[in-house]
Amino acid sequence: MHGRDSKTLRAWAVLRLLLALGVGLLPTLGWAEDPAPVPDHAYIDSVDHWKCDRGFKRVADQCEEIQVPEHAFLEYTGNRWQCERGYKRGNEQCLAP
Repeated sequence: MHGRDSKTLRAWAVLRLLLALGVGLLPTLGWAEDPAPVPDHAYIDSVDHWKCDRGFKRVADQCEEIQVPEHAFLEYTGNRWQCERGYKRGNEQCLAP
């Protein structure tokens, strides 16, 4: 029985060593790099990606406010605008029919 316990202890020691080595390699694999900076009016979407808040759109590495014209509103996604009922979109504005 004693031999079996010693094999278990050796296995755990080897496992701990392998885990320590693996964790030490993470920075060299690029997994521990700092994520890209998150601009104003944005949030982290995943580990290293961001999205603009509702009412803002991505322009290069920034979030710019979506300009909603008269007689329009932000649609449910918050990523673009839509004309109110009875108006049609034209030249980035809402026109009466």
